[in-house]
Amino acid sequence: MNRAPLAACAAALLAVVPLPLAAQERGGPPAGATIRGLEPIGIAQPVDAADCVITPFWPKAFDLAALPEIAGQLFGAHIEVIERNAQGDALNSWSTDHFMVFGETFFVRDSRARGQRILESLAQIDQQEADRRAAQEAREEQQSEVASRGDDDPIVGVRAAFQRAEVRPRHVPLATVYRALTRFERSLYRESTPQGEVERSNLTPVEEANLVLVEDVPSRVAEIVDLARRIDQPSPQVHVSALIVETTAGSETADAALPKELTAALSKMALGTSFRLLSTGALRCALQSQRFCSVGTGGGDGSSWNLSFVPESYDAEGRTVALSQCKFSLTRSASNEGRNSFGGPGSSQTFETNLTIALGEWVVLGAVGARPVLVALRVEAASPAPAAAGGQGK
Repeated sequence: MNRAPLAACAAALLAVVPLPLAAQERGGPPAGATIRGLEPIGIAQPVDAADCVITPFWPKAFDLAALPEIAGQLFGAHIEVIERNAQGDALNSWSTDHFMVFGETFFVRDSRARGQRILESLAQIDQQEADRRAAQEAREEQQSEVASRGDDDPIVGVRAAFQRAEVRPRHVPLATVYRALTRFERSLYRESTPQGEVERSNLTPVEEANLVLVEDVPSRVAEIVDLARRIDQPSPQVHVSALIVETTAGSETADAALPKELTAALSKMALGTSFRLLSTGALRCALQSQRFCSVGTGGGDGSSWNLSFVPESYDAEGRTVALSQCKFSLTRSASNEGRNSFGGPGSSQTFETNLTIALGEWVVLGAVGARPVLVALRVEAASPAPAAAGGQGK
């Protein structure tokens, strides 16, 4: 393959990406690389813009159309890029695609260290696919020689040694799991049917039952089921608590229902010295990228508030969660007395932001109104119930 045009494509890509990215020198993954970091984390870790690079990868055998979805399921389809100043403070953040395909080249956008680990993993997956195709071609050649001699297909004679299993995904779409398993796919034997002679594959997806039927020698069945289990992992679970707080006159006392650390943080922001709790909300959600989460409530007089956000990344080591499109809206419907359950006249306020939250800490998202109504958020980790992707059966 002439890769000069692909190199030019990569250079053009870097020229238009609105990030301070610097691509690594072109080259394939190291030979004989082993899979590291292949545990399916579902959502990628945040990366500093200064350390974010785009690295090309040229698969030898793997289907380029399938690679972004599989890589996204294993390592996260999107990443959060954080821009920092010289002191290391976060100035801005945005979500962008983790993986891209241009022409015949697959690109990984991540930090240098993590990007290299991903490339090593993809290299081993690609090598396994190349080995599978080579073995399939050798088998087909052998079958052709047997057919030319008029002998029976030898694979039929060993069918009794095959083992069967069912893979039933619970956390990941069936299509994603099946596509990842296709690198193990092969024809096992020929079978006569009313429609004629057909070849039977070792993998049979059954969409109506949300399962993949597996039939092969025991060692290969074990490999297939093990990979399915590693891919079919639940997304991280969190508890989200939201407090809607209003500033009060300086002579009033602070609401005793407010956490002390939150009151101290509000005072430091010079938004007032006393605060009153207006409303609360809580929910438990899975940190699945590109899926909106929402919580809110309404008063009997028609007043209401709503908080929605999209989880973008989860850093288990740093214990942080990145949220994008975090939007708060407050609607105050005035009653006959000109006031409502949220303490003010009829009005509507809204704001939207992106942020990274440390687990277990109260964070003030923003404030709206002349007499500010503040939105405080706290995210805490929640352990999901363990589950298996599927089992083996004879």
